[in-house]
Amino acid sequence: LFGYSSPFSAHAARYSCRDPFREAQELADISGFYRAFGLAAEGEASEIGDHIAVELEFLGLAAYREGQALSEGLLENAGICREAQARFLADHLGRWAPAFFSKLVLAQAGVYSWLARTAVAFLDQEKEFLEVSFEPFQLPNLVDGDDEERGCGEIVECKM
Repeated sequence: LFGYSSPFSAHAARYSCRDPFREAQELADISGFYRAFGLAAEGEASEIGDHIAVELEFLGLAAYREGQALSEGLLENAGICREAQARFLADHLGRWAPAFFSKLVLAQAGVYSWLARTAVAFLDQEKEFLEVSFEPFQLPNLVDGDDEERGCGEIVECKM
């Protein structure tokens, strides 16, 4: 259901420009966040950094490390973790994930639709909590196989 070339691909790069240089730049930026937190992938795993599960896991790790730093009185470190969460949400996850989840809801994909609604609510709360703004972009209609119309991030508000 969620393979790279499926209508419901869970990879951010699948929905970005056809320009391979832009996709490579996006993946490199995402990898930079991961490296800053001591995370590194090797081999085939290095190609999945833009998967929804990996991006959400990173956001969770950054939040965990923020809490850890606060409990140890390391306010500067906590601030760095908070800033990383805000930037990652605004620059990456928050731009494509709401539209991805909207597609699942609209497809009435059973339990995945329920999970998608929950994920959208979570992202909305994180956006408010982290005091960030981002403009989600509309994903191309890959369900119909109209892959030729992939644009370069047309900005629209995704409503469910």
